[in-house]
Amino acid sequence: MADHTSRFNQDPLDGFVDLLTNADVGLFQTAPLWFLFPPAFAVTVKFGRDRRSAFACVAVIVLSFALFMPYDGRHGGSTLGNRYLFPALACGFAVIGMALDVVRRQAVASESVEPVLAAASTSA
Repeated sequence: MADHTSRFNQDPLDGFVDLLTNADVGLFQTAPLWFLFPPAFAVTVKFGRDRRSAFACVAVIVLSFALFMPYDGRHGGSTLGNRYLFPALACGFAVIGMALDVVRRQAVASESVEPVLAAASTSA
């Protein structure tokens, strides 16, 4: 345990950039669709039903990054992806799913309302 606790000694800003852009395990390389989560979060908070869940997911994302930004072994010994950010990945994709649900609900609502509005406008 002492061996790992002494490894939280890196500049957090450098760690943040590395977690995003590292050529081997950065999120831009391994999960580019994850970056849809910020606009998805905005859609979910503005129009969605799951605002609390979206905020909880963002809290997990922020905590995951905050924990591993200063860690000098943030790659986890992997060359295939960043295993330490799996909770952030899962939560980011959950927020994207919430936003897709909002879009689906809007589409269903507009399909069911438009014929009613069209019929009402022609009969008037």
